[in-house]
This record gives sequence, structure tokens and C-alpha cells, in this order.
Amino acid sequence: MEHRTGEQSAARIAAEEALPILLTRESWGDVHRDLAAIGYEYKLKGGGAVLVAHIDGQEIGVKPSDLHKKAALKGMTDRLGPYEALAVEVVDRRPEPLPDMPREVFDRFQAEKSATVEKSTDIHAQHEHMKMELQKERKEILKALQDPSTDWTGKGVLLAAMQKVTSEYHKDQIGSLTERYKEKIQSNRQIMDKVSDLETWVSLNCPQYSEQVKSAVDRASTQVELKIDQPLTGELAEKYTAFVEYHKSVGAERYRITSKGEKDGKPIAYVFGRDPETKIAEGFTADEVHKHIGHMLRFAKKGEHLYFTPLSETTHHILVDDLNRERLDKMRADGYNPSVVIESSPGNFQAIVNVPKLGEDKERDKLIGNKISEGLNRVYGDVNLSGAIHPHRVPEFPNAKIKYMAEDGSFPLAKVTHKDGGTCNKLTAFSLYMNEHFDYIMFKNKVKKNPQEDQEKEAELKRQKEAQEQTKQTQEHEQKRQDLVSLYRAHKKAALRHANLKEEEANASRVDAMIAVRLRGTGHNKTQVEAILRAGAPEGRGDAHKWAEYSQKTAEHAFSEENTRKLRTQFSRFVKQWREIERKALEKDVPVAVKDEARQKQITQQQQQQQQKKSQEKKHGLERKPAIKPKQQVDRGPGSQGFGPR
Repeated sequence: MEHRTGEQSAARIAAEEALPILLTRESWGDVHRDLAAIGYEYKLKGGGAVLVAHIDGQEIGVKPSDLHKKAALKGMTDRLGPYEALAVEVVDRRPEPLPDMPREVFDRFQAEKSATVEKSTDIHAQHEHMKMELQKERKEILKALQDPSTDWTGKGVLLAAMQKVTSEYHKDQIGSLTERYKEKIQSNRQIMDKVSDLETWVSLNCPQYSEQVKSAVDRASTQVELKIDQPLTGELAEKYTAFVEYHKSVGAERYRITSKGEKDGKPIAYVFGRDPETKIAEGFTADEVHKHIGHMLRFAKKGEHLYFTPLSETTHHILVDDLNRERLDKMRADGYNPSVVIESSPGNFQAIVNVPKLGEDKERDKLIGNKISEGLNRVYGDVNLSGAIHPHRVPEFPNAKIKYMAEDGSFPLAKVTHKDGGTCNKLTAFSLYMNEHFDYIMFKNKVKKNPQEDQEKEAELKRQKEAQEQTKQTQEHEQKRQDLVSLYRAHKKAALRHANLKEEEANASRVDAMIAVRLRGTGHNKTQVEAILRAGAPEGRGDAHKWAEYSQKTAEHAFSEENTRKLRTQFSRFVKQWREIERKALEKDVPVAVKDEARQKQITQQQQQQQQKKSQEKKHGLERKPAIKPKQQVDRGPGSQGFGPR
């Protein structure tokens, strides 16, 4: 409405002017009087309340709970006591233009629009009046023909003919009147079309204001969508406060925001602010992140995972991923000081280490940053991570993996456990060392290696890495699918046992409906219930169903009003038991011992390679000896496992 008219909506005015009154006044009388002074009234409606705006002779309703939960009837009565009405005269507001909208343009547009609407009303009123006059005339003529003083004996045919002619005549007159009415309305509608959209009207009547009007309208539209410049309250304020504390330590220039979820069983990612043509997302400054907190929270409540990627022109923000407590402590003890440590899930950590870029050559900086990332993760974190630019979980947002779901259906929040800030001195020195020897290392590699062989090896390594990544994604996807199937099987078995039925005797669709209700009761949202049904229901039943549509309808049934009521009443005593069934199902299918199996295997291989290398050096008299002077020692970065030039 604001986009088409340039007028502030009742909802915007309520958020800016009425909400402070609702949240701060100490009595119902003060609430009613102060609201009436700005053209609003707070009234009971149904089982709740509605905030009514009086604008230009119209009454427009706004839902108080959309403004703030404390503005809803329950929040108000909790604070002020039972609702009290008050007879008070409410001011009728005049329409207000959007911020930055030229007032003279807005007033002229409103005047022309009002004139067009009035003309349309007049045309309609005139048409109705003339129509009624014709109908009145017809009734009078027919009534006169039926006058008892007139003797129509033997003249019945003439009477019938006169009645028919009268009716046909008036019918033709009304038809002609209607045609003229339609022509006038159509002509006026063409004029109305020109004043129905503000930007179109401005471009035709005062094009010099086009850019200013477009800017004001676009800004207002964005404010509504992303809540720009509106005060954050409640949960939104908590999330933004957590981000501010995190930003003080990381200090990135911009933050890329990514949401990862699932659609039709396949992983999908949405990058905030990504250019649809170039597919590039430059990220947002710390101030701009404020505008997206509400959007991020909506994604999180749908069960999606939120990630930050810190970006800076002057600093590498290196992620060390998949740390446990022991490896984190070892890393810090070895002198590598992260600016921030995030506990991404219980007992699992992500560390961000700041290392200044040297700024001489972007490509060289990139290679040095990648090398630092590769070395740190090989020794302490995720052995498969090697890029200097990498996303990590957003603090204070949930890790919605099913295996982390608590008994009450909630998920653990990513928490900042250390926020030391600053840069890592040890890695700063190492990056300087790498930069100093960079040209020699590159020259040495070019002399020793055949360029064609290098290209072939690079291509082969790239293929291997892509294959490994594909395998990893496939394994993760399969593991997730197995988790979903495990939950389905566990609930199916329990539901059949509870109903005292054998699987071959039971109606499969009815059992799925029972499972969907159980899943909702344990805290799964509609999307998650659909995913679990889609993964487990086809098992042993073939491909006869359209499973996606079937799962969606079954999930919708679980979220119906009837099942909502049952979950609050007769099923509430079973919820704890259902959650225990899910916990056991996931523990049974995902042994804890498997968690670090891949990492332990790679570490063992590295240790064997190191041992063989030392044996070869000793055999040929090439083993390393400690330097005599301390100043000749060079810190070669984390560990000795091939990290940094030799």
C-alpha cells in the first residue's frame, strides 16, 4: 500500500507512535486518552484486542501482537489489570507522506486521486438515481393501467399489449442508461489507473521528482521487509547484542550471512544480499547486520542453519573447525591465540584467528592465508579444511541438527566462550617469514618441476578434492537420511505397540498420521515432519504414492486445530516418553565411537609418514640438528607436519 500510494500505513504509524504509548502508560485511562490524541483506539475484538486507526474518515485495524507481544491483550492486562473502556473522542488523522517524500508532490497526488474517486462516486450515484426514476415511472404507468375506474371489458389483448410495450420500453431505457454508465466508468477508470500508482503518476506529471520519490518508496519498502531503523526488542535485541560482542573481538569489515537448509530432501543455501547476476555477495557492515537480524531469526525458526563469513581487506579471519576441548587447549598452549572461540555444539568448538594481510600482492596474501589455514586445521582442527575464507556458525543461533535436539524439542545455541580479540602474534611472524621466502620457494618449484606435470598434478588433485567433497556430502546426506528413517521406524514401532496392532494388519496411512502427531509433539516443525515422513514412509511400500505430496498433507493434518487441542490435553502425558524414544533411536544408530574415526585414521597415516621420513633422513645422515644460536631458530608455524616452507 505504501509503495503504490506514498502514504504511511496505519501499521507503520502504530509501530512508531502508538506502541510507545501501549508499553509505557500506567493506566487504561492514560492509554485511551493518549491513543485518541494521535488518532488510535484500543478495543476488544473476539478473544483479543485490535488497535483501530482513524485516518481520513476510515477505520483501519492493526493487530497489537504484530507490534509487540506486550501490546497484545494478555500483555496489557498482565501489566494494567482487566481491560477498562473509556469514552473519548478520537482524532481523525490526515494522510501522512512517507519519510523523505516531497510534501507538495504527495498533496497533489492525493488531491487528484480523491477527485477521481469522488467523480466515480458521483457517476455511480447519478446512474442509480436515473435508474430508480425509470423504475418509478414504469410502476406508475402500470398502476394507471390497472385503475378500477377504467373498463377493459373485452379489451384484454390491448391491455396486455400496452403492459408489454411499457415494460419493453423501460427495459430498453435502463439498458441504454447502463451502457452510458459503463462508458463513463471506463473513461474514469482510465484516469484512475494513472493515479493508482504513485511512481507512474509522478513520471507523467512531475518527472523532476521521480528519483526522489523512488528513493523514498524503496527505502520504506525495505524498512518493512528488513525492519531497518526500527528498534529491536525482545529476542531480536538479544541476538543483535550477541553479534555486537562477537564483532568487537573479530573486527571484520564485512560479514557474509548464509542460511543452509533442505528442500525436497536436498541441501540448499541462501546467501543474503547476493547479486542474482554475478552470484557475488559482498557481505554487510556491522551496522547493516542490524537490519537483517529479524530475517535471520525467521530462517532459524524454520529449522535452518545460520553462518557468518568474516571478510576484510586487511586481515585474514582464519577458521579452525571441529575442535574438541583437548585440541583447543593444546592450540592455545602452543601460542596460537584466537580472537573468538564459539562452542558450535556441546563439546565442539570453532576458533577464529586473526592474521594481518601484508597487502603487497593479493594473490600472495591469499596463498599465505590458505597455507596458514591448512596447517592449523591439519594439526588441531578439521584436516579437510584449507581455505582462508570459510563460514562458521552464528553465535546465539541454534544448531538444528536432529542429533542435538533436547528432550523439550529445543536445540543448543552456538555460544561464544572466549573473546580475546586482537591478532595472533605467532602467526603474524610466520606470515612475514613466508612472505620473505615466497619468491625463492616459487622459483625453486618452477626449476624442479615440469610445468605440464604440475598442471596435470593440480588437475588430478582438484579432481580428488572434488570427489572427496562429493563423497563427504553424500555421506552426510545419507547419515541425515538414516537419522530421519531411524526416527520414523522408532515411532512406527512404538505406535503399533501402543495400538496393539501388527504391521501387516495396520492401515499405513493411519499409522503415518499417528507418527506425524508424535513428531509434532516432540518439537519438530512442519518442514521436519515432512522430511521424516518422506524418508521413512516409502520403506517397504514401493513408489505408488506421490511421497512429497503425501508427506505434506500428513504433516498438515498433524498441525490441524484438532491435533493441537489433543496434544495439549490427552496426548500431553506421552510427550516425554516420545522424546525418550527418539533419543534412544538416534543413539542406537549413531555410535559415539564413530565420531572421530576419519580424523584418527588420517592422523595415524601422518604419523607413519613422519616416522618413515625420519628413518630415511637418519639413514642418509640428513636428520635435523638444533641450531646453536637461539636467534637463528625460525618459527615454522603450527606443528612440524609439513606446515610452512622448509
